[in-house]
Amino acid sequence: MEVQTQNSQNPTGNSQNPSANKVQPTGQSSNTRSFGRPQGQNSQNSQNSQGSASGGRTFQRRGSAGSGSGGQSGRGGRDGRRGKRQEEDSNLENKVLQVKRVTKVVKGGKNTRFSALVIVGDKAGKVGYALRKGLDYQDAVNKAVKKAKENLININISDVHSLAFPIHCKYNAATIFLKPAQSGTGLIAGGFLRPVLELAGIQNIYSKIIGSNNKIVGIQAVFKALESYEKKV
Repeated sequence: MEVQTQNSQNPTGNSQNPSANKVQPTGQSSNTRSFGRPQGQNSQNSQNSQGSASGGRTFQRRGSAGSGSGGQSGRGGRDGRRGKRQEEDSNLENKVLQVKRVTKVVKGGKNTRFSALVIVGDKAGKVGYALRKGLDYQDAVNKAVKKAKENLININISDVHSLAFPIHCKYNAATIFLKPAQSGTGLIAGGFLRPVLELAGIQNIYSKIIGSNNKIVGIQAVFKALESYEKKV
């Protein structure tokens, strides 16, 4: 009876030993993973395995430079608009009507600026003006030209390069009178009114300036009159 009890204990002990043997290789595998390879290689391998699992697909932002037709179409649209605007700007001519030196007295001394009055037009119905200040002559002119290109108006011009109907416009102290003329009459205008009509593309017209000779007020009166001929979209 004693021998049987010992044999019954031995098999249970043998059953524990295999379980211990099974745990040992897993411990060895964990040791080899932690000490056999660097951690960076494991992370790279995991990323590679993820990339291979996803079928080697690469994801890029839509409309980026390297995303094929999406980025190219976006650049093509911007380049087209930029090219069209440059072409329009190349057709525009500008004339400087007046540049004045403006001095402002402040507590610390005097601030000197330049004020420029510029007319811009394409001689085909588009004309604009602007008055801007700058630190020097060229800076003031460049600012005025840029602003004048943004404030263009498009007027209707007849087949004989004249206006459709006469107009009498008053603005502050300046009064402007414009009357259509037949072909061959020429541009009967003087002072600050002549360059505005030339850049607008008008070649045959009668005009008269009454009242103030101030160029700034006179130009504002001229453009108020020309707005009556503006094309309606």
